[in-house]
Amino acid sequence: MTDDRDVVDPRRPAPGRRLDLLVAAATTLLAATVYLVTLLLGATPPRPASVILSTATPAFALVALVALELRQREAPDPWLAWFAAGLTGGIVAMGLQLISYPLVDPGGGPFGTDDQGNAALYLLFHLSVGAGVLLAALRAPARRRWLLSGSAAVLAVLLALGAVPLPELLSPDRTYTTTLLVAEWVLAAWVAVATVAWILPTGGRSTPALRGWIGVALLLSVYDLVLNALASERFVPVWWGSLSLRVLTYAVLALGVVTTLVLQLRDLDRYSETELDRREGQLRQALQSASALMASAELFSRATTPDEVAATLCEQTAMLSGLPRSELVVWHDLREPTALAQVGATPPAEERDRWPREAGLTMSRLYATGEGVFLETADEVAGWLAGRHGPASTLGALVLVPLVSPQAPPALLVAWGEHPHALPLARRRVIANLVNQAGQAWGRASAYQAQAHAAATLQASLLPTGLTPPPGLSLAARYVPGESGLRVGGDWFDCLRLPDGRVALVVGDVMGKGLHAAAVMGQVRTTARTLARLDPAPEKVLTGLDELTHELDIDEIATVTYALLDLSSGGLSIGRAGHVPPLLVPRRGRTRYVVPGGSPPLGAPSAARVQADLQLRPGDVLVLYTDGLVEDRVSGLDFGMHELSRTAESLRDRFQLDLEGCTDRLLAWSGTDHRDDDVALMVVRLDGPLAAPPEPPRGDVGAQPLPA
Repeated sequence: MTDDRDVVDPRRPAPGRRLDLLVAAATTLLAATVYLVTLLLGATPPRPASVILSTATPAFALVALVALELRQREAPDPWLAWFAAGLTGGIVAMGLQLISYPLVDPGGGPFGTDDQGNAALYLLFHLSVGAGVLLAALRAPARRRWLLSGSAAVLAVLLALGAVPLPELLSPDRTYTTTLLVAEWVLAAWVAVATVAWILPTGGRSTPALRGWIGVALLLSVYDLVLNALASERFVPVWWGSLSLRVLTYAVLALGVVTTLVLQLRDLDRYSETELDRREGQLRQALQSASALMASAELFSRATTPDEVAATLCEQTAMLSGLPRSELVVWHDLREPTALAQVGATPPAEERDRWPREAGLTMSRLYATGEGVFLETADEVAGWLAGRHGPASTLGALVLVPLVSPQAPPALLVAWGEHPHALPLARRRVIANLVNQAGQAWGRASAYQAQAHAAATLQASLLPTGLTPPPGLSLAARYVPGESGLRVGGDWFDCLRLPDGRVALVVGDVMGKGLHAAAVMGQVRTTARTLARLDPAPEKVLTGLDELTHELDIDEIATVTYALLDLSSGGLSIGRAGHVPPLLVPRRGRTRYVVPGGSPPLGAPSAARVQADLQLRPGDVLVLYTDGLVEDRVSGLDFGMHELSRTAESLRDRFQLDLEGCTDRLLAWSGTDHRDDDVALMVVRLDGPLAAPPEPPRGDVGAQPLPA
């Protein structure tokens, strides 16, 4: 049940005028017969009237030829082209016969044409027209039609000049010889055959108007030749009938062709207006559908999980279908179906339990064809469920469309309403295209989810599950995945107690997301642990990580902050490879960033790795983090680092009481729940008293406020 007004169908064919060939021919021949009977009763015109009639014949033929050529330029037709070529040769012959007609010029006109040539010219224009028709019927290439018109014109000139030897066609008293009579009967048969060849391909009485009028003209030409042969001489009543029919032939042709072209122009004008209006409506509808699908494609491109894809699909389906409720039913591991997302109120319990089961019965057919079920009325819904298990349906409209994706579990889009709802073909196509878009996003999101799960598992196995700091040190650490994408990246942290009692603190960031980033992070973390046990000096560890980066040919940019803390003295050595500087919050004094000790990211060209040394006192807090904590795509790093410093400064006293709570406050300040990048954060506090408190070094202690 579709509304044809909403179907974007192909362009309708342009209107074409038709002619009932039998009616037209019968009417014309009847009129000619009545006229002939009148002539036979003695109402013959005076001889000078023959000049007027002979002049009208080529004039009407020329009008018809011009109209046909104009028609050919707009819409080429090989049949009309060949007829026009034959008519061109015929007009030349008609004109030369006219100027050599005895009543026009007794001397035979400018070429001195004798009676034999004049009679031959009469035969030639019938022959030329018939030849054009037969060549058209034989499917001769239309591009060679000039050969016919050219040869007929040349032959006409030669006949007018008397350059062609001719048998006697007119006797001295200007009666017809047997040769002429035989030639006329043969020509009558020739044109009759041409007429049949012209009419048969039209397929019946109704024919295109132009072809039909030419067919009528050919029939009249046969009538003309027959009457002329029966007359046997000029100026007798039958001869007058033949001449009149000749004029009528081309008058009918000219009038029919011109009238048809005028009417076709009017019809085309109306057709153009109607078609433009129809196309404008279809274009408006198509633009609306395309706009809706483009908007949904953008929404699907942002969806990175199956839940988000399902929610987007249900919302868009409810909007585009006009049905108030929709949901996506999913079969996980061929178990009982579950609703992944839903728009609108929950359907009646009996219906909600029923259609997944019914759809499941036909799921193989739905998946095989990729087609959905569109039910517009309560009767159609009841008919679709007829004879199946369950109570009678209470729904007025129902749509079931399978969501096909080889990378994802089977799913079924369901949309419904309590009242009947029209679902025209155009709307069904939009819903089908929407589900196709969702199918691609569904497969992509499922693959993302699987990869994210694997990456998260790998990362969780690589990150320390619980950091137990040694006596004299308090530590709190957090890892928060990013909001978008695979949600798992290459940020990491580590705390390693060395055999000599010192502690290595590491925070790093491998650019990118997913399994590869997590794998590279694991390699860097493991290598850093190994290097720290061999020689824990920051410059040595960073140099070793450089060598790893070169050996493994790691494409991702990796940054790291490595700090070596001596718990007995409070001495801290820091080296940074392209990483954001750590923040020092002293128990007493100014909060500041530790800027010295920086160098390019791992693997980047660098003269040598450097480190900075400074002294911590009991109660001092060091904040190590990745750029996801402070970086914003709009404001960059500077604003975030300034705000981190200000927030940490406000928590100076609370750091001594609740390190874990302050760490959570730093995360809450940064809005990590809404950031794209993941975050690793480690906050350490040096507890006292120290075994041997050293004097603070004079001059630059290696910690500086962040330059403005």
